[in-house]
Amino acid sequence: MYGIFPDAAKCDVFWNCWNGEASRYQCSPGLAYDRDARVCMWADQVPECKNEEVANGFACPAAGEISNAGSFSRHAHPEDCRKYYICLEGVAREYGCPIGTVFKIGDADGTGNCEDPEDVPGCEDYYGDLDLKSIRKSELLAGLALQSGGAPASTKANVKSNRPAPKDSN
Repeated sequence: MYGIFPDAAKCDVFWNCWNGEASRYQCSPGLAYDRDARVCMWADQVPECKNEEVANGFACPAAGEISNAGSFSRHAHPEDCRKYYICLEGVAREYGCPIGTVFKIGDADGTGNCEDPEDVPGCEDYYGDLDLKSIRKSELLAGLALQSGGAPASTKANVKSNRPAPKDSN
């Protein structure tokens, strides 16, 4: 059997079959496999997919709940300091900050940016003992190598994945 096939249970997974062997692939966070286009697209643009499945149950605030939202709003992921959601017309899309940074909730509702972990309360130790300067340098060198036709450098990081629980306001 040959070809690319959607997974029957998960809309962000697809299978590539070659010479009778199946290989499982998963779309990046926030994306789902589109059967017709045969590529990963935003989950809300794939009819067979429930956005809640890809957004891990995150629901955007109702219209009018956020005063400064404009056309979109940003919201911290409840468990991972590096991830966040952008709500666009009520649909959540998962994003991630670049390596070495974490998401910092902004001063106004629905705002935020990727910042250095030491500037984000509760996420200071997100990267543990990793030497972020050397990781950033290796990424920079990998980018330069790609521009000059070389192979990308590989960096594997062991990072903390849990955002601290919010403090009880009682």
